[in-house]
This record gives sequence, C-alpha cells and structure tokens, in this order.
Amino acid sequence: MQPLQRFGRLAFAALAIQSLAAPLFGADFDSRHARDLAGNPADLYFQLDTASGQHSFQIGERIPLTLAFSSDSIEKYKLNGATFYRS
Repeated sequence: MQPLQRFGRLAFAALAIQSLAAPLFGADFDSRHARDLAGNPADLYFQLDTASGQHSFQIGERIPLTLAFSSDSIEKYKLNGATFYRS
C-alpha cells in the first residue's frame, strides 16, 4: 500500500472515531461542568476578558487579558495577587 493511501485511511479512521466518541465525552463534560458550577460559592465572582475588547486574533499574536474578582461578602475572601513564577 502506498504511503498516501495509508495516511488517507488512517486519517479517515481517526475522524470516524472522533466523530462517534465526541458526543459521549461531551455529555460527560456537560454533567461534570454543571456539578462543578453548582459547587461554586454564590457570592464569589470572576470575570475574564481581553484587555482591548478585541475578540479576533491572528495565530501567534499575544492576547492580553484582564481578570476581575469580586464578592458580595466583605472580608470573607482574600486574593493573593502574587505574579512571580512558581515552578
């Protein structure tokens, strides 16, 4: 069998497996995500956005982000804003 034909068959097989398995993993993800969301504190908020408001980027382009944390409860949570690299 020629290498190109072999690659085509392997690519088709991989695509077929992915197409058939995706709904199984998607349902599992959705149920775990819903469970995890329900376990989050109701008075704690986190917002992630792009710094410029831009929503389209080129491959390799840096994407500056802004993070916002807030809470309805005063003095209940503390944020450690450490920005140093921890390995």
